[in-house]
Amino acid sequence: MLRRPFSRVFIISCLVLLLLVSCKKYNLDFVPPNEKTKLDSIFPSRIGDKDRSSLMQETFRGEKSYLSIYGNKEILIRLIVLRSKVEADGFFTSHLISDIEGMKSPERAKRKGKWYASGEEISGRIHFRWVNDKYIFTIEASNQAAFNQAIDACPYISR
Repeated sequence: MLRRPFSRVFIISCLVLLLLVSCKKYNLDFVPPNEKTKLDSIFPSRIGDKDRSSLMQETFRGEKSYLSIYGNKEILIRLIVLRSKVEADGFFTSHLISDIEGMKSPERAKRKGKWYASGEEISGRIHFRWVNDKYIFTIEASNQAAFNQAIDACPYISR
């Protein structure tokens, strides 16, 4: 009788391990900014070869926020400031998850008490959003390389 070189259990175990390794998570365990934190320490002046072309205060869906644009909108980083973590969680789940759901490879979860969501547009533009206390961060990038540069430059997330 011939033996099979690999059992089904072994093959399934390898596939599960491969899937877990390929689902890269980001480290979101950083002390959040506070009211005294300077915007220049939240938003880098340069990401890779892209200078910050704009930093503005705005209202995003009715809430106070700041938007930093890099290059020709190749990277956008937004900080939305709410009054409490409860409000940030509510705003995130009611406003920032729904548009991710329609994207390619949408993902959302709550890990260690922090919501995050990610997705990719058909064009390849990548979105990643997360809650840190009463602050919501969003990163949009035109492609994976620009996204990786933004993650490396942002002081409230790491790979």
